[in-house]
Amino acid sequence: MKDWEKEKYGIIDRARVNDNSRDLTVIQLLNPKFKNELGESNIEVRNRMKESIFSIIKNNVGKRIAIITHGAAIKFFLQEFCDYDEQNDCMKYKGIFICPRKMKSPSIIKIICNDLDKIKSIKYEE
Repeated sequence: MKDWEKEKYGIIDRARVNDNSRDLTVIQLLNPKFKNELGESNIEVRNRMKESIFSIIKNNVGKRIAIITHGAAIKFFLQEFCDYDEQNDCMKYKGIFICPRKMKSPSIIKIICNDLDKIKSIKYEE
């Protein structure tokens, strides 16, 4: 299993963001290449999450698995399969919102796979 301690938030410099009205996670959802000094971008987190999650799935075929992570990481991972809707601050999977409003923390995102890396459905629960 991968070392989940590698996540790097970096130095949050609000001056670099140029938009104090938005949450840093939203800024990174809109600009996946943006990252803080010494931190990770959305794309870097997403790639790390994909590698780790699909490795866990591959090694546990046919089992139910619970993976716990923080909100930004799961949102970045979901962007691999979903579109981010800025107006509603929510993800859309195949054109349908996976949550009725802004995703809250804590929450449960249930992802059902029909193959090792093929998503069958995504459901959100508070």
